[in-house]
Amino acid sequence: MSIIQTQTILFFSLFLQTVESMTAVVLGLNSAFQRCVQCNDLVLGSVNRAKSSSTGVGGKGQGAYLAAVAVANSENEIALAQFVGGLIGESLCCAIRKRKTENIEDLWIQCKSETRVCTTIMHGEDATEFVEPSGIITQEELSLLEKKLKMRSHSMHGLLCSGSLPPGIFSYENVIRAACPKMLFLDTVVLNGIENIDKTDMKVILKLNAREILSVAGFADPNAHLSDAAVPRPADLISQAASSLCKKYGIHIVFYTDGPFDAGCYFAQSDRLIPIMKCFAQLPGPLRSPIGAGDTVAGTTFARLLAGYDDLDAFAFGLSCGAASCLTSENAVFDLDIIPKLPYKPILSSEK
Repeated sequence: MSIIQTQTILFFSLFLQTVESMTAVVLGLNSAFQRCVQCNDLVLGSVNRAKSSSTGVGGKGQGAYLAAVAVANSENEIALAQFVGGLIGESLCCAIRKRKTENIEDLWIQCKSETRVCTTIMHGEDATEFVEPSGIITQEELSLLEKKLKMRSHSMHGLLCSGSLPPGIFSYENVIRAACPKMLFLDTVVLNGIENIDKTDMKVILKLNAREILSVAGFADPNAHLSDAAVPRPADLISQAASSLCKKYGIHIVFYTDGPFDAGCYFAQSDRLIPIMKCFAQLPGPLRSPIGAGDTVAGTTFARLLAGYDDLDAFAFGLSCGAASCLTSENAVFDLDIIPKLPYKPILSSEK
């Protein structure tokens, strides 16, 4: 056997081992490089001098991925799928590698468009986000990703669709069809086409905040004029909206958050909403940044579900991780040791 033949066999052997070990994928198709600027005050129309500035991982899928791998069972190999382009894209890749040294990078698709930058301005406990427009993803670039996902579909235990889509991609539908996961976790308001997917033997979960659930379902939000931290949304209204989404898109479970208030879980089969109560008065430290808390909730919940945890326990754990991430300035960074100090408890006696 020649050296070339031996190298070819070795390459495909290693490739197949990687495919077999990969059990789940997080889609971060609208990737971003994050910049966080801290300032004492923010005055529009004036020169604002920052007291500190940092860069790191941005994008909902990227944050969810890093949160997931931080708590994942060693038997569950989770990969990130993303489009990256230009110098900013390379900076994002470097930031991810700095956070996690070993990554399956086969699903990191190089694209012609430059990766966008998201800038967070922190002033006191408030955060203002500036999001650059994304570049166009070509059909060739999308087809390459779908081809790679299809090659792994036989071992795809879970797929997390996270965030918005860049120009050139109009739906998650074909990407989901290519991956054909046993569990589909949707952390996105982009639901068009989801109703067309064959969900036989597929568990479908939607995770959004209460404001998003009402909006996507077409329900009037009585608190639309207020901030998410002002007052909680009515539980019965959330239940009705969640029921509507489950019927329309074939969703089995809806996880929702509601700012600093209690979260909840709606089960379509029993038409039941179970509140999940926050059992701590305040964070054990100063609030550094709430940006990325939702990504942390999604990623850690996803990882727990892959590991076989109960739906409610997995989401309660994810909520605790999301709260812990608010104590750090970097996206999806949290201290696992303080999770027991941030408990969330399902209230099983409460009906819809």
